[in-house]
Amino acid sequence: MISRRSFLIAGLAASGGLFLGISYQQLDDGDAAEKFASSGKQAIPFNAWLKISTDGTITVGIHRAEMGQGVVTSLASMLAEELDADWQSVDFEFTPVDRDYFNFGMMKGGQPFGDPSSNIGTGAGTWLVREVFHTMGLSITIGSSSIIDAWDTLRPAGARARDMLLSAAAKRWGVAKDQLKTEAGFVINPATNLKLSYGELAEAAATEKPPSKPTLKSPADFRLIGKNPSRLDDIVKVTGQASYGLDVELPDMLYATVVHSPIAGSLVDTFSSPPIKELSGVKAIFPVGKPAAETAVAVAAENSWLALQAAKTVEVTAKPPIDGIRDSLTIDYRKQLNDPEPVIFREDGDSSAVLSAALTNQHTSLSADYQVPYLAHVCMEPMNATAMLDNNQLTIWAPTQAHSMVRDIGAEISGLDPANVTVHCTFLGGGFGRRSELDFVEQAVSTAMRFSGRPVKVFWSREQDIQHDAYRPLAYSSIAGAVDSNGAITAIDYKLVTQSVVASLYKRTPNPRGGDARKDSSAVSAINPGIYNIPNLTVSFVPIDSHIPAGPWRSVSHSWNGFFIESFIDELAVASNLSPLLFRLNHLEQQPRHQAALKAVAEQVKGVANIGYAISESHRSVVAHAVEVEIINNQSLRVKRVVCAVDCGPVIHPNNVIAQVESSIIDGLSSALFEQITFKQGIAEQSNFNNYRRLRFNETPIIETILLDSPMERPGGMGEPAVPGVAPALTNAIYQATGIRIRALPVLNNPDFQPYQASYSTAESIS
Repeated sequence: MISRRSFLIAGLAASGGLFLGISYQQLDDGDAAEKFASSGKQAIPFNAWLKISTDGTITVGIHRAEMGQGVVTSLASMLAEELDADWQSVDFEFTPVDRDYFNFGMMKGGQPFGDPSSNIGTGAGTWLVREVFHTMGLSITIGSSSIIDAWDTLRPAGARARDMLLSAAAKRWGVAKDQLKTEAGFVINPATNLKLSYGELAEAAATEKPPSKPTLKSPADFRLIGKNPSRLDDIVKVTGQASYGLDVELPDMLYATVVHSPIAGSLVDTFSSPPIKELSGVKAIFPVGKPAAETAVAVAAENSWLALQAAKTVEVTAKPPIDGIRDSLTIDYRKQLNDPEPVIFREDGDSSAVLSAALTNQHTSLSADYQVPYLAHVCMEPMNATAMLDNNQLTIWAPTQAHSMVRDIGAEISGLDPANVTVHCTFLGGGFGRRSELDFVEQAVSTAMRFSGRPVKVFWSREQDIQHDAYRPLAYSSIAGAVDSNGAITAIDYKLVTQSVVASLYKRTPNPRGGDARKDSSAVSAINPGIYNIPNLTVSFVPIDSHIPAGPWRSVSHSWNGFFIESFIDELAVASNLSPLLFRLNHLEQQPRHQAALKAVAEQVKGVANIGYAISESHRSVVAHAVEVEIINNQSLRVKRVVCAVDCGPVIHPNNVIAQVESSIIDGLSSALFEQITFKQGIAEQSNFNNYRRLRFNETPIIETILLDSPMERPGGMGEPAVPGVAPALTNAIYQATGIRIRALPVLNNPDFQPYQASYSTAESIS
């Protein structure tokens, strides 16, 4: 018997890729639809993302993590747009885990070979890669990819359901389907003015055959996309009804907190504590994590307070890291710049020869080294998860960005078939990449196996959260460049030394990209590919291995490469006696979207002094920053204003985009000004907000966001792209104000900034 999948692949060969380039959008094998239909609200299912009740309520399945970015509203509005639903009737549920919810937006903007309708090759290639992703079923919320992915899934899902509703109404009225229209939750017959609600038609419509090629709206017809429909999750959040991971409460629940092995990334060697009988309410103290690779000791008790108090009595010793402990990381990184065999990720022209010639030709040339520190995620909600093992069924409640991986790691540790593992997704109190890790889930499952039949909530203290993070890695770069007499960049040699986030993550979590650090080209994102016209460009990378876990941190490698390259571009402009703004524009002649963004912020700050600029592109979105600073009484720094222009293609929900820009700027300023994690004997020296300084409300500058709508482009993500430009725009502004070039972050710990007493002034606008 031929399978459905084999049939489709055979069809590809027989009929060519153009058809499949369009029909790839329907990569739903029905399993997810069945699970979605049987979970949550009982209503009539249409597909993996939509149920309609007879009272007309539209329930949209949200298959990505909601961690404050507003994805619940943005995803629902994309489906509701094509469905022509009444927004007041739209509700949402988080979906179960299934491979149909794979995330294809991570794959080069959702189009690995370009527009799949452009020719047979790109259509076939894209379709086949989607098939691979579908088979893997990686359901994850990462890389600002939710909107990019949903553009090709939720819009067709809504359009198909709308077509099915039209078919049902046409049969009921005995008219042709194309004689009817839809509007705000009704099918309407313009000839008779009769109308039927979606609720009235749902049962019949669900039996109609969905079209293989749904008709999508033109942007000119959008009613929800580009507008600001009310957020679907605001009421439950402001009234406290939203359930985060820490809110999970179950009958007969136990509570467990953890004490990690003290050296970052190390395993437990030994532990000691008073006898259990001396600790009131404590049920057990034991190592947790993957079998034979326990990273922490859990203290399980009848309530959370008892667990926390008992945890203070536990002492854990670490197994020494295999490669030893290195605290002089910066020195090590500098030495690695001399590695004779770096990985060369890009080599255009001959940068070495041009840089050498620049000296004899008396062209402008310079070199500079830059550095960024380790950073913690400090999510508002510390890591936690709840698990229960009962009768060979494992149930997990997790605030996670990695839904399918939670199921898989639960199955691996418990020894159960993945089909016997159920994952309930909650709201996330912040993610920023941290919750794509699985350590807290491993601990919850490991703990639950000790107490079969009882649910156990495992939660971390703030101290454990900061000291045992998967950090944004320290990164070091040495850059050399030259500019000719016409002010054109002739060459750049870009060298980077850092940990590979992908390779580090692979040590802890199965990852389809593999764990070879030397193949991690994502380490040099922002410079390869870059945005500037540079005829001779070399990009090299020396990966560092370390026991310190490195993980995805908001904007990942764009956060360090963005600081390095935009600082250096500024230095080249100044050394050439050219305006940093004009210098950038001159090297972006082939980038009209980048030029437009830069010009937009420049116009907004026209005539203002002490402005620093930066421009970046990531996750298909272009972002320009202009930061204004003030030096007060030659003693302290104040960031007065940040202007940000964004081109993320079609803007799905403007208020959500603005909120993401504002949070990115606050995040970017906070990390650039204050934040760093340092290690002594391999142990993180920072442990809470008293020594891990964050930007405060009253220090937040004026933030102005300019949205440059590009409706004919494909959408870009906006969870991260406004982060990378903040630090370089800030330090470039400091240079304009003081003449001091900040090449190592954080600013207020930089010895070059001592003349200003390393202080920061409260923002005037708030105070």
